Amino acid sequence: QEGSSTEADVPAPVVPANFWCLVEKEPGSPTFTEQEAMIPEKDRAACLQLLAASKAGDEAAVAKALATLSTLPIAVETKSGQADHRVFLLPNKCSGKVRETTFGGSGLGYSVWEAGIALSIHLASNPSLVHNKVVMELGSGVGLVGVACGLLGAEEVVLTDFGAVDDGSNQAWFAEEVVGQEGFQKRGVEGANSVVEE
Repeated sequence: QEGSSTEADVPAPVVPANFWCLVEKEPGSPTFTEQEAMIPEKDRAACLQLLAASKAGDEAAVAKALATLSTLPIAVETKSGQADHRVFLLPNKCSGKVRETTFGGSGLGYSVWEAGIALSIHLASNPSLVHNKVVMELGSGVGLVGVACGLLGAEEVVLTDFGAVDDGSNQAWFAEEVVGQEGFQKRGVEGANSVVEE
C-alpha cells in the first residue's frame, strides 16, 4: 500500500523472492495449451539473469537485469526485510510495497491475491489503460492494483474495501505510509474509508 515509480525506492540489495509472469493463450482457445503455459524463453532468461546477479552481489548486473525485466510482463517480488510487507517490481520501472495482515485484524482483504498481481503487471505493461483516467478499485484489499494505477499516472484513484473505518491496524498504516506521500490524500466517502490519488 505504498508505492513508488523511482528506481531509488527499489530495495537494495535486490533479493528476488518470487517471479510472477503473464503468458498469453491462443485467441479463441478456451484453455492454455501446454506450449502456451510455458514461460517464454526470453522471460525465463531474464529471471535467471537477475537471480545470478543478485547471488553474485553484482550491482551493475542487477541493474541491467532489472532494466530488462522492466520491459517484460513480469513482476519481481523482492525480500523486504519486514515480515508483513511485500515489495513488487512491476514493468515500466513501477514498484509497489504493500502490507499484509490477518483478515480479522484489519477488516480488509488481508492478502495480495494472484489476480491482483496479474492485473498490476498487465496495467504496468499497458499504462495507457489508466493514464489520465479516473479509476475505482472495488474490494482493493491491501491495494496493490490501486497503488499501481496511481503510479502509472491515473488522474484519480479510489481504493475501496469493507470493514471498520479505522481499527488501528492496516488502515491506519495505509493512511500514514501512503496518504502521506506526494499526491495521495485520504477522504471519507459515505461512511466508507477510501484513499484517493490525485
